[in-house]
Amino acid sequence: MVPGSGPSDRDNDVYFPMIRAGLLARGIAAASFDKRGVGESSGDWHDTGPDEQATDVAAQLACLRDTHGIDEAQLGLFGHSQGGWVALDVAAADPSVAFVVANSGPGVSPLRQERFALGAQMAAKDISADRIEEAMRRFDELTELIRSDATQADIEAFLAADDEAGTDLRQFAFWPADPRELDLIRRWADHDPRPALERITCPLLALFGGAERVVPVTESEAVYREAFARRPELLRIEILPGADHRLMVGTPPALHPAYASILADWIRGVMAV
Repeated sequence: MVPGSGPSDRDNDVYFPMIRAGLLARGIAAASFDKRGVGESSGDWHDTGPDEQATDVAAQLACLRDTHGIDEAQLGLFGHSQGGWVALDVAAADPSVAFVVANSGPGVSPLRQERFALGAQMAAKDISADRIEEAMRRFDELTELIRSDATQADIEAFLAADDEAGTDLRQFAFWPADPRELDLIRRWADHDPRPALERITCPLLALFGGAERVVPVTESEAVYREAFARRPELLRIEILPGADHRLMVGTPPALHPAYASILADWIRGVMAV
């Protein structure tokens, strides 16, 4: 199980335990890990661009393959959010991966995903179309700064100007908090999942929430289907009505009632167990 962005531990804060419990209850083992510098892992999570995260996940697979009692033919990957990009990359590079689950895994680049999230979250607050349009325009300028050699001070000055103009970027947009985050964002910024999707040869389940405000579901679904156009039998996409980015519904939030069975039944089905 590959966690989402930031300093995520083996539990992806409180999210993975409930998913693991559903898998274990249905006879499916689950393994997860602390990112670099989190929990019991050494290193620093700021050093985990796409390549480094893929390397770390490949190391997890190697560890499991060397573990007594593990059937190598039944090892699959589950990636949530940012972890979805990583799981796709690892599966594309390693044809022995048995299956992949992309859990709210975007079919677009991180900057494109963040642009969608900005608009969706502002719209959810009933902010006017004009203000959203202006925020999107300024976000496009911010992304160009990120792609350039702008410093953290340049980013902060840009955001301070937005604060004065009331453009809402600092409130709704994702932005680097310090130079290390700026460097990490640059390494992720235009990471495109399509090439990995086109190379994957194992079954893939893509799970999305119908009330998602972080990932562009319609656009992501289209990318997944286009990438699997020559082998559509390997792809299953499920959009759970009313579910959010974590496939949760209700107050207090809980996993969508169909989530656990969809996930486990699909895994057991593709593994023929």
